[in-house]
Amino acid sequence: ERGKGIRLLVQHDKPVTQVTWHGKGDYWASVVRNPGGRQVLIHQSSRRWSQNPFRKSPGMIQCVRFHPLRPYFLVASQRSVRIYNLLRQELTKKLQSNCQWISSMAVHPGGDNVICGSYDSKLAWFDLDLSTRP
Repeated sequence: ERGKGIRLLVQHDKPVTQVTWHGKGDYWASVVRNPGGRQVLIHQSSRRWSQNPFRKSPGMIQCVRFHPLRPYFLVASQRSVRIYNLLRQELTKKLQSNCQWISSMAVHPGGDNVICGSYDSKLAWFDLDLSTRP
């Protein structure tokens, strides 16, 4: 495997639907469609270590992102986006999208704006400094 360029192999029990990297490059997160079970894993490449950040999943998780500047982890479920503080290990904010089913999420490089797309052809744009509603 090393000859093929593989340096780290992480096996999941279900197919992985999304992978996202932290800006510093050592951490990455993966999302797995597993109702009622482990859906998100955060991996650290340098230590070859993985952890499940949630005891109980907040619904069916669609996608995750690391905040580009602050130690926040954004988790999009079907109808809302939860922002967790990684240092304090607590929920910081819950954003209500007013969409039926969130399909994708992006965070502005400045970190103040989050935009969510949904399967019902709507966009929800959040300013994190102002409100939890779009």
